[in-house]
Amino acid sequence: NAYGHGLIKIAKAASECDNVILLGVAYPEEVLELNLTSIKTPRLLLSETLDLDSTIVNTQTEFCVYTTDYIEKLGRIAKKESVTIKIHLKLNTGMNRFGCRNDDIEGIIDTINKQENLKLNGIFSHLSINDHQTRAQTIQQIKEFEEGLGIIQNKIELPQHIHLASSYPTKDLVSPPYTALRVGIRSYENIMSFKTRLKHIQNITENSPLGYHPPFHSKESLTYGIIEAGYRDGLPSITGHSKVLINGVKASIIGKICMDCSFIDLKDVPNPKVGDIVTILGKDHDNEITALDWSQCFGMNEREILIRFGL
Repeated sequence: NAYGHGLIKIAKAASECDNVILLGVAYPEEVLELNLTSIKTPRLLLSETLDLDSTIVNTQTEFCVYTTDYIEKLGRIAKKESVTIKIHLKLNTGMNRFGCRNDDIEGIIDTINKQENLKLNGIFSHLSINDHQTRAQTIQQIKEFEEGLGIIQNKIELPQHIHLASSYPTKDLVSPPYTALRVGIRSYENIMSFKTRLKHIQNITENSPLGYHPPFHSKESLTYGIIEAGYRDGLPSITGHSKVLINGVKASIIGKICMDCSFIDLKDVPNPKVGDIVTILGKDHDNEITALDWSQCFGMNEREILIRFGL
């Protein structure tokens, strides 16, 4: 779901960009959803799926492959449907999640060559540390990938698309033999906003408890507000020194997050009023709360925060 930003909205925006050649999707359900739209840009299903059947096998969808059984099954379905399907071979270069190892490449290529209705259109892998080329793990993965390309090139001509770089490409990964890069989380930097309203304003005296056990205790008399957002909306159930914006001023979340509401400290907020807009993620006047701010509070990465707050 485009890291919570909405599959269809992001796909439409991407398809209008001149250099976008494929839309990467994670699940067969996303393929089916895109097939119901007028979006013509081909989709690439980025891993083999347990739910492979004729409903998703069509000429608008390209498939990631890395096992012989899956390739043979895809080939049978494509032949039955009388369509030629483009595939991208994924190599396991050291992340050890998905992909075929270099020792298996020759057998995989032989299997692909036997499939009358499959066309190899790409070779790719995935870096575990994609923003620091000088790190030993990344250097080793690039070496493994290029060795894999050499094995393939000894058997067949390299396909149209060779892609290893993702959101943080390095110079060497956007020049030949590389022909494309996969733009992931970087596509969504600071475009999501999450806003709610100030629902209630109240005062408590020094050491009064606030919220679920163990309650928050203020060290002084305090004016606080209740906002219309809680853990059902993606806020982590602990506060972790997180902040929101109200009238352009940062206000701390205090106490435990409730299911549908949260408490904020209003002592630094000038003239707060019920109904004021509260920014949980995004900009307000000259201030901003980012996914990075939230991730640093809770020991999560930014992707997790965007998915929690997303559609």
